[in-house]
Amino acid sequence: MDARTIKPVPLTDADIIRHYQAGTLLQELLKPIDTGQQTALRAQLAALHNAGNIDLVAVTATTEFQNLDKRHFFTIQQVYSNAMPLWAASPSAMLDMVRRLEAQGGGIAASARNALRNWIGQASERAKEIVRLAQLDPSFDREILMDALVVLGDANSAIPFLADADPRRQAALAALGAIKPQNLRAGDATFGRLLAVATADANEDMRFTAILGV
Repeated sequence: MDARTIKPVPLTDADIIRHYQAGTLLQELLKPIDTGQQTALRAQLAALHNAGNIDLVAVTATTEFQNLDKRHFFTIQQVYSNAMPLWAASPSAMLDMVRRLEAQGGGIAASARNALRNWIGQASERAKEIVRLAQLDPSFDREILMDALVVLGDANSAIPFLADADPRRQAALAALGAIKPQNLRAGDATFGRLLAVATADANEDMRFTAILGV
């Protein structure tokens, strides 16, 4: 049989834990596997992470991870992005990890942000914590805040950010345009807020965002 047709032997849970403890897990995750094995590995990594046997968030802060070249970083990021929506982790830990991935990978780290969006969308409690963190940080990421506000689906969570003179205001405007009003009165109130910004705000980006939401 041609060696190229031989499927790689899947990692067992014990293999993954052993490689994690030895600091060689990334090397194993770089080995090519077929689509079916990728699906199984995603669930396997998430289960071990959620059980506390491995910490995939912490791995991204290691020297081994940070020394990955672009080609290997892209591969590992794909493995991570496939598994991330299944993880049990705190919103702050997930945010810190995605920031590390984006700082390291730049433009090729887009899938990690998409995975974070999916992760936030699975539980309103995650979105609430993201919003709480944003309240404390004027430089909080605009897109991530908008995603969390839309998941909550409550205009009242977005309105306080309209008073901020930073990216959080634009996130709130975008979210207000995407959130379905609870009733006609709430819809009229949202329309009025967006229209006021669209017609009179001094900031062009704010006006444009409001116009898109009207």
